[in-house]
Amino acid sequence: MSLFSFPKYERLKSRKDIETLFRTGKAFFISPLKIIYLELPSQSGMPPIQFGVSAPKRNFKRAVDRNLIKRRIRAIYRTTKSGWLKQPEGNSIRLQLWILYNGKQIPTSAQLTAWMAEIPVRLEAALSRSRS
Repeated sequence: MSLFSFPKYERLKSRKDIETLFRTGKAFFISPLKIIYLELPSQSGMPPIQFGVSAPKRNFKRAVDRNLIKRRIRAIYRTTKSGWLKQPEGNSIRLQLWILYNGKQIPTSAQLTAWMAEIPVRLEAALSRSRS
């Protein structure tokens, strides 16, 4: 399997999992992105990160615009996901992660890349705060 793949088992698609994530997950903002995450115990056969993305219909009436934004976010995640979760030895966790784009205009790939580069740093800081 390619290093830059995004297989189905890494996608967050289960309605039950998504509802649990939005109900009990924690969130932080990197304007205009809202990142919602939930730390879970590791399970065999499950990927370390399950990922989902959305863009609201309220801000982008045309589906092609929403799909463009989601496609760009997924592409950036797919190419940078190897550095997203550095687990300390003996601590095996699993993350469910959702990125919600709340902007009013379609972002460029460069803007998204800059915003998405901040997510792993903020995520590691948030996880370390919750562990201590």
